[in-house]
Amino acid sequence: MNAAPGFKEVILKPQFPNDMTFLKCGHKTPNGWLKTTWQEQNEVINYNLTLPTGSSATFVVQKGWKFDSIEKLGASDVLEVPNKKTNGKYQLDIPSGEFKLKFSREK
Repeated sequence: MNAAPGFKEVILKPQFPNDMTFLKCGHKTPNGWLKTTWQEQNEVINYNLTLPTGSSATFVVQKGWKFDSIEKLGASDVLEVPNKKTNGKYQLDIPSGEFKLKFSREK
C-alpha cells in the first residue's frame, strides 16, 4: 500500500495464509525495486525486505504473529524488536535498505 507519492512511504501488511509457505514479489518504484520474499517453516517466517533509497516503510505484522529479530544487511544498525501492539498487532518503522526479519506465532 502506498502512503506517499513515488513510494517514498509504504505500508506493508503481509498475510501468512496457512496453506501458503513461500512468497516472492517486487514492484519497481521511481527509486528502485521494492522486494519482499518470505518462507514459512515450522511456524517461523523468514522474511527478506528490500526498500530502495529514499523510501521507508511501516511494517505491520499479521495478528497472531510477533517479531523475533530484525537485521539490516551490510550495516551495524540494529533495529529494536517492537514489544508493544497497536490495535492488536506489532508494527515497526523501517528505513531504506535490505533487511532480514524473523517472525513466529504468538503462544
